[in-house]
This record gives sequence, structure tokens and C-alpha cells, in this order.
Amino acid sequence: MIYLGYISGLSFVYILMTIGLGGLFYVINLKRISKKVLLARNQEQYLFKSINDLIYGIQELKINEKKSDDFLIQTIYPI
Repeated sequence: MIYLGYISGLSFVYILMTIGLGGLFYVINLKRISKKVLLARNQEQYLFKSINDLIYGIQELKINEKKSDDFLIQTIYPI
């Protein structure tokens, strides 16, 4: 870089500006993408929790006949 500045000051300035702008765009996009990744991770956790609740809820209904009957009467039959 120093040698480039010695040979051509204008080229040195252009390269420094290009590196600076590239770094600026990188930081701006990194912050924006980090927020979206955090949102996606939270949505994924909610999805897996819901699937887990659904699976264990069905198992509980299979194991406990009274809960199964109550579920049918309160949820399925009114439909």
C-alpha cells in the first residue's frame, strides 16, 4: 500500500476509499442480517416448541382416557 501511494497518490486514495466503502457496507449489512437471523431463530424455537407440545399432548391423550374423553367432548364434538 505504501509503495502504491509512492507511485500514484490518486490510485492510493481511490483504493482507500473503496476499502472504506466496502467495510461500511459490510458493517451495515451485518447488523441488518444479524437482526433477521435472531428473528428467524426465535421463530424456529417457537415452531419446535409447538411441535413438541403437539407430540406430547397426543401421547398424554393416548395414555389418559379421561383426558382423551374430555378433549373429544370439549374440542372435537362441538365442531
